[in-house]
Amino acid sequence: MEDNRTAAFSGVDIIGSGFVLSLLGVFPSVFAGNNLNERLITIGLVLLFYFGLGGVWGLFDPRYFWKGQILFSAPGIILLFGCLLKNFNFYYLIYMLAIFALSSLGGLGGRLVRKYVRKSP
Repeated sequence: MEDNRTAAFSGVDIIGSGFVLSLLGVFPSVFAGNNLNERLITIGLVLLFYFGLGGVWGLFDPRYFWKGQILFSAPGIILLFGCLLKNFNFYYLIYMLAIFALSSLGGLGGRLVRKYVRKSP
C-alpha cells in the first residue's frame, strides 16, 4: 500500500501559531524596557521567529503559501495596529511590514527548499 500523505495544516493551526507568536513575541516587544538596544534585540528575535516559522509552514504545506502567510502574520499585525491606534509610532508601521515580509520570505524559502529536495535523487 502506498502512503502519499502530505502534511496539511488548517487555517486554525496557522492562525493559532501566529496568535501565540504575537502574544509571546510582539506584545512584549512593544512594551519592552526603555532601553533601545533591548527593544531592538527583542524585535529582531521576534522577526527571526516569524521568518523561521514561516519557513516551516512553507516547507510542510506549500499549497497555501499566500493565504497561510497572511493568516500567520495577521495576529501580530492586528496587535500592532491596536497599539498604533492608541499611541502612534511610525516604527510600528515598519514593524508590521517587516512581520509580513519576513514571514512571506520564510514561507517562500521553505517552499523552494521542499521543491529542490524533492527533485534531488
